[in-house]
Amino acid sequence: MDDKIIEKKIDEIVSQFCTEPSVKSTKRGKFGIPRHGKSKALNVDAVQDSLEYLRISVKYILFDLEATRRENKYLREILDK
Repeated sequence: MDDKIIEKKIDEIVSQFCTEPSVKSTKRGKFGIPRHGKSKALNVDAVQDSLEYLRISVKYILFDLEATRRENKYLREILDK
């Protein structure tokens, strides 16, 4: 892969992380317990947010793993020569 493509992908991932709503941003009472009868809706929203964050995190980790494997392969070829 070209360095520009890699940088573009990293920028996309970083922008996705920056735009993700934080679970902490929801209004909650003491100890993270919802205050009003909206607890079920808040819990569903929190779970959806967490799943979306997890999905993006896994994508980033897979991207990083692939890049590391390519780099290791390249460096091993250099050492063998």
